[in-house]
Amino acid sequence: IKGAEFVRCIANMFPDDDESYDVVTCVQRFHHYACPDEAMKEVYRVLNKVRVYILSDTGLDGIGAWIDNHIIFPLMNSGDCNVSGIKGISSRMKNNGFKVLDAWKVKGFIYTVVSKK
Repeated sequence: IKGAEFVRCIANMFPDDDESYDVVTCVQRFHHYACPDEAMKEVYRVLNKVRVYILSDTGLDGIGAWIDNHIIFPLMNSGDCNVSGIKGISSRMKNNGFKVLDAWKVKGFIYTVVSKK
């Protein structure tokens, strides 16, 4: 992408000033974050006012998410921490100040949610 700059960083510690980014993406990583709200607040901090946050991950909602988060993941010690589906991520985005623009199931348990500040 001509003129684009790509930055890779730790989700809850962006190395830049407030409102530094036009787009932030998170692809297949969010369920590995031990502190997902901290990561989402950091995205909110560095994202420009009318720009987008695109989050695509694998997960489910409801009792399946609860079983994964409270029983399976602690027993497996695999690096998975906090799974959510479309409803859970959309709700988390809204709770952290984002407006959800669109959300869809990609395939199986994979989904994408697009929001803006």
